Amino acid sequence: MCVWVQFVVALGFALVLTPFMRRLAMRTDVLDVPTGRKVHGVPTPLLGGVAIYVSILLTLALTAGGSAVFREDPLPFVFGLLTILMLVGLFDDCVGLSWQLRLGIQLGAAWLMWRNGVRVQLEWLPQWVNVVVSLVWLAGVANAINFLDNMNGLAAGLCAIAAGSFALLGCINGQPELAGVAAAVAGSCLGFLRFNYRAASIFMGDAGSLLLGMLLAFLGLRLHISSGTNVITWMSPILIMGVPVFDMTLVCVSRLMKRRNPFATPGRDHVSHRLVQAGLTRLQAVDMVYLAALVCSCFGVVVSLLPPWAAYTAGGVFAVAFVTGLVVLLVRLPVVYTANGGGSAREASEGEL
Repeated sequence: MCVWVQFVVALGFALVLTPFMRRLAMRTDVLDVPTGRKVHGVPTPLLGGVAIYVSILLTLALTAGGSAVFREDPLPFVFGLLTILMLVGLFDDCVGLSWQLRLGIQLGAAWLMWRNGVRVQLEWLPQWVNVVVSLVWLAGVANAINFLDNMNGLAAGLCAIAAGSFALLGCINGQPELAGVAAAVAGSCLGFLRFNYRAASIFMGDAGSLLLGMLLAFLGLRLHISSGTNVITWMSPILIMGVPVFDMTLVCVSRLMKRRNPFATPGRDHVSHRLVQAGLTRLQAVDMVYLAALVCSCFGVVVSLLPPWAAYTAGGVFAVAFVTGLVVLLVRLPVVYTANGGGSAREASEGEL
């Protein structure tokens, strides 16, 4: 089926299911209650991730392309793992889980994916390095999206941009099944964004961010550039996910420099928070991050069309910009961590604002 149809179907499902899940969350008291480190004013429903998940599955199940998708090994197994990961995130939203348990489950899911063929396979690397890189990529991107779920609309918008880029590359490189999954993700995220941008009436929670992060990481590993080789194929997913990777690197480096646990230190030390600290409004900060994600996605698509020498030149430019951005934000917009672990000279916070 046409990728555009799958996108529109997923968008429609999300537009219908998100307000339904919002009402269900209100009735069942599945809410993100404001605390000392969260600044949204009223308890906010937390079942947005479930709406995204159901929208993606319904779209893939009800479209002709979806049936083909689920006949392609190892997708049925992967979606089973994603279902478990979504439920773990939902449980975390409701009662809370330790960061050690969450990370252990993510690494376990990544290991099972690797055992079923979802892996980095670069001939010029030793096999053990391919294994480590595969696990770091799958669990790392899942956490990166979870980390970025800190302002209204931010995570959903970034996931829609990345998924749209994977859908485009799937079409260009003769992978309609991958393109269909990516289109369903993009449509579901945009439908949810209707209720999450600006004054959010629902949050995706960990159920959504962990699901979307692992799913996007999976799409990146399944992408094959027909006009190139593994010498350049690996670059496109990294470039497309450049903003989440950059934000997680920034947060981890910043917290480690202050001798803080990157996974157990909530704080206003993300890219979006630092842009607000620099004088932008929250909405302007989110839009600025969107723009950076669009630039990274364009890089990722263009690199896939270039010969190796040109692709590596573009990759080198990106690497220089990546490191320069890290240094500038760490030096010019430093974060002061408070005694309770929160970041920023203004106020500690984690979660959507």
